[in-house]
Amino acid sequence: MQSFPLWRRVRAGLPVVVLGLSIGLASAGCGLFPGASHAEPATQLSLAGSGRALIQVTRDPSIEGDPSLAPDGKTLLVTAQVDEVVNGRYTGNKSESVIVGVSPRAGTARRVYTSNRFFSASAVWLPGGDGFVFTTNQMGRLSLVRSLSSAPNPAVSVVVAGDSAENTSEPDVSADGKRVCFQMDVRGVAMIGTANLDGSSFTVLTEGSSPSFSPDGKRILFARPVGDYWQLFVVDAATGSGLVQLTSDEVQHASPSWSPDGDHVVFSSNAGWDQYGGEGSYQTTWNLFALGTDGTNLTQLTTGPRWSRQPHWASDGFLYFSSNESGNWDIWRFDPGLPVEKAAGPTEPPPPPVDPEPAPEPEPEPPAAPEPAPAPAPEPS
Repeated sequence: MQSFPLWRRVRAGLPVVVLGLSIGLASAGCGLFPGASHAEPATQLSLAGSGRALIQVTRDPSIEGDPSLAPDGKTLLVTAQVDEVVNGRYTGNKSESVIVGVSPRAGTARRVYTSNRFFSASAVWLPGGDGFVFTTNQMGRLSLVRSLSSAPNPAVSVVVAGDSAENTSEPDVSADGKRVCFQMDVRGVAMIGTANLDGSSFTVLTEGSSPSFSPDGKRILFARPVGDYWQLFVVDAATGSGLVQLTSDEVQHASPSWSPDGDHVVFSSNAGWDQYGGEGSYQTTWNLFALGTDGTNLTQLTTGPRWSRQPHWASDGFLYFSSNESGNWDIWRFDPGLPVEKAAGPTEPPPPPVDPEPAPEPEPEPPAAPEPAPAPAPEPS
């Protein structure tokens, strides 16, 4: 079986500084991902704050991540991978990486969308639901492509070839369907790239990983290292200017994305990893958090000594993510319970005030009289 090398930061959905710690676990025979063994653990993942309705969507033995819900809400695309094991030890590579589609409610109606002969990952739906963008080595080097239909095993066209950008990963598509942002390597440094969906106007925007378009397409949210810690930033999607840092605490932050209305960002962080006694660890205890786009109102969404990652706040109001709660990487979802409104479009100025017409003179009431009432008096001229 063909072996696929581990693309840095891509499959774990985490910065390389954190992956480096996980790779140490792999060399010790623990697997690249915590929970690689499929033993059923005690329940440790729960919701914090106003979150509700936590359910496990998928239960496949493969390693699943990168959830993306179709615009019509009927199909959830996920990346499904199989670890390569040699002589009983995990190598850190993948023997298989495909894109599958499942029902977002119960993980049923499972269909494989890409061939297991190639490495394919990180699918994200086009806004019209007529296809999706993903990374694949189908053409040789890992490239960013778009499918030409929404059906399994579709024809594809190249958006950004591997010769132009090395190790493209984690794409996102703007709400108007015209632009795509993605992560790539430039001399070993994670950078954010953008391009039109036809591949034109390719731009190296800024240093960072895990880019995500704001709902209005004007900003890109991403993670970037600052000293020893990965922090969250937003930047102008067209020019790379107007850099704003959202987080500054001394913990790690990864895989950020926007709420549908653009008022919140959601991300994975190892903040609070030491609050679970001997159960948690700096490397493997990650929970989901939400933050206002001005960097205020931090809200913890999940809690427990588990690893929750790659959140996708979908248009159906649910937050889909990957977690090793079940002893394997599966897709889960819940209602974050935060107020989310439809993104507001441009507003028109109110019309100028109009002087009201003068109110008509009230008619005099007839005088009170015992029954039967007399005929009303004639109105004054």
